[in-house]
Amino acid sequence: MRETCQYTLLQYQHSLLLGERLNVGLLVVFPHLKKLYFRHPANLKRLKAVYPQVPEQVLKNYFQGFIRKTELLNKQPELFSGYNIETDPADFIQSEFLIADDSALQFCKARTALQFSPSPEVVVEQLYNLHLGLYEAEEESRDQHNEAFLSQQYKKLIREQHPEVFSRNLIHENHVIEKLGNHYQFDYAWQNGTLNLVKPVSFDLLKPESIVNKATRYFGEFTLLEDEADAQQLRFDVLLAKPRHRQLFKTHDNALRLLEKPRHVKLVEETKLADYSQLTLQSLLDD
Repeated sequence: MRETCQYTLLQYQHSLLLGERLNVGLLVVFPHLKKLYFRHPANLKRLKAVYPQVPEQVLKNYFQGFIRKTELLNKQPELFSGYNIETDPADFIQSEFLIADDSALQFCKARTALQFSPSPEVVVEQLYNLHLGLYEAEEESRDQHNEAFLSQQYKKLIREQHPEVFSRNLIHENHVIEKLGNHYQFDYAWQNGTLNLVKPVSFDLLKPESIVNKATRYFGEFTLLEDEADAQQLRFDVLLAKPRHRQLFKTHDNALRLLEKPRHVKLVEETKLADYSQLTLQSLLDD
């Protein structure tokens, strides 16, 4: 049986009157390891775009304080004793980090997540990307081969040869798997012995850390869904785009090695997209 962790989002509320809260941090507690992690965005540009007067330096001071606190607690696990961190770490968080009151910065109610990887760092990265990944999003160039481009290219290649495939529902769009209260969406699904779920993942990015973060995110998702893949005979077909800049090629190669580790994953590079679309049609129309 896999272990679980507890996590809570640090939220900023600019105005009590408006009641709107924006996520600015993540605290993850691994009770069985007596270990915790705090993550926050490297910059707060997106928060400042909404609230130009946000006290950025004050928030950063809080972030650094929380990081120092997690380092202290991880070195002294006996400080966890006396708290029910396994199911409800609220008292622990209020005592060690931040009192729940009407101030602008608050931790929300803790949630439970499955520790799908033996590495807590991988789990933390997945949770961070899920809830705070927008802070790391990059400006896209007009000709970027992003996920939408890959998805449209695959659909175009199919329609150019056999447009009736979609009208006959041989390929379903927007297939969703629900697990642990989260929804995992795949652009297309088609049947051929296994149910093949098509997910575009673009590494046509500008920074190596963005490639690493995206690869870690999807490695976590595919690993988390392995039980469903076993039970429902699923395969995850990942359509890939590579970075343009040569200095990112090594990071990209490492990202592919990570992505191919989960069982049931099939990687399809952009140069093989036409071959994959042809394979799809042959499998669907030859039955």
